[in-house]
Amino acid sequence: MERGRAWITPDDVAEAPPWDEVWEEVKGLLLGATVVAHNASFDMGVLRATLASHGLPHPSFQYFCSVTMARRVWPGHPTYNLKALCDRHGIPLKHHRAGNDAEATAEVVLRARIDGDTIGSFLRRSRVNLGAFYPGGHRTPGGKVSTVA
Repeated sequence: MERGRAWITPDDVAEAPPWDEVWEEVKGLLLGATVVAHNASFDMGVLRATLASHGLPHPSFQYFCSVTMARRVWPGHPTYNLKALCDRHGIPLKHHRAGNDAEATAEVVLRARIDGDTIGSFLRRSRVNLGAFYPGGHRTPGGKVSTVA
């Protein structure tokens, strides 16, 4: 990807492995995990659509959104996009590079928690709800339940 470009073109992924190969590895990382994503509703929507288009069942895992978390832990900021949070907390970021975005998101969460917090105590203290994927459906952090037909 050329510097400053924030979109992915077909040429960028021409040599990438097919989804079926990638999914086998990713599924193993997700099963039973608590996943964090920045703007999780977008990422979970993409995952649901991709699984549906390939006729694959939902794995079981829970997730939360680091945007929601940041708004609750650090209220009053004008924006909570990943770049702004990284700039505010001195976290290096090569934006829109999957691995770097994931590391930066994890670092934002680590900066928000208090020493000794488990993920559960941290989420309860910061009033962040978990969403869930499970075979046959999905529940958003707001409690909306969707089933897979």
